[in-house]
Amino acid sequence: MSAKRDYYDILGVAKTATAVEIKKAYRSLALKHHPDRVAPDKKEEAEEQFKEISEAYAVLFDEQKRVLYDQYGHVGIDQKYTSEDIFRGGDFSGFENIFGSIFGDMGSDIFGGRGSSGRRSGRGRDLQMAMDVSFEDAARGTTKSIKVPRYEACNTCQGSGAKPGTKRKTCSQCKGKGQVVISSGFFRMAQTCPSCRGEGSSISVFCPSCRGEGRTKKTRKLEVKIPAGVYTGASLRIKGEGEIGVRDSGDLYIELNVLEHAKFIRRDNDIICEIEISMVKAVLGGEVEVSTLDGNVSMKIPAGTQPGKIFRLRGKGVPDLHSYAKGDELVKVKVVIPTSLSMQQRNLLEQFS
Repeated sequence: MSAKRDYYDILGVAKTATAVEIKKAYRSLALKHHPDRVAPDKKEEAEEQFKEISEAYAVLFDEQKRVLYDQYGHVGIDQKYTSEDIFRGGDFSGFENIFGSIFGDMGSDIFGGRGSSGRRSGRGRDLQMAMDVSFEDAARGTTKSIKVPRYEACNTCQGSGAKPGTKRKTCSQCKGKGQVVISSGFFRMAQTCPSCRGEGSSISVFCPSCRGEGRTKKTRKLEVKIPAGVYTGASLRIKGEGEIGVRDSGDLYIELNVLEHAKFIRRDNDIICEIEISMVKAVLGGEVEVSTLDGNVSMKIPAGTQPGKIFRLRGKGVPDLHSYAKGDELVKVKVVIPTSLSMQQRNLLEQFS
């Protein structure tokens, strides 16, 4: 339950890396994290890592996607491309012999397409939600509870769609393949089986609870971890918390909206605020109390401080989302000129003048 990692960090390359360097890094990581090269108990983790590095490669190797990512980050990619579109244009040629069946049986899961059998991948639909986050929570990080309405596996039939005690039957038209081939002379074309609609099987007696859908609408409560440093437009991906599919669940994407603060304005990882000081303190100097995200601190005002002077409190800003570095707090001074003076004050100022 975290924000997407930086694509360059995933592949371990610099932002100035060439296409050749990116392809070489991907080849090395893909071999290392290939699910068939790890122990069975680590297979699921390896599959997830393989998907992550493949997505990073598909974006950074494609010139158009890379420019968009460099300018807008994950938000720019997610808003313009679907998960299937991301992999179009990525040069995966030459990897088939290395990965064996990875582009066959597992290809549909990793690249959002179809497997070698031609049957539908059965992946559930991705869901997208918006969430408001306070300025402080965005800066410090927090955990929030949300309610997600989605389709889940039917409790009565356990997702099969068939009435308990009955079974699905293999489709007689496509023989369980989910596709039929149409021939006309030299022309051959595969299309989704019209009888089973690509499922490869059919239901003779529908489940009374879900009427053969295999799923029902439910509201699920989730605890979502908001990492420190998020910004408006940042998208969090929660794997497997989208809608339930035949074979796999979709993902949940949460787009964040950071609310405005009464005192602070954010600029990148720095925050800006304004304080008022008296004319006397500006002339003679002294100390003032300044609000920060971590509480109030004392700040020294040098003698002769001019209106509009900006002081920097280092490390009092917002953490960077991709590193441990923190921004600064920029404090702008506003000198307050008195509007009414006593006779004594007026005489003293005239003597000073």
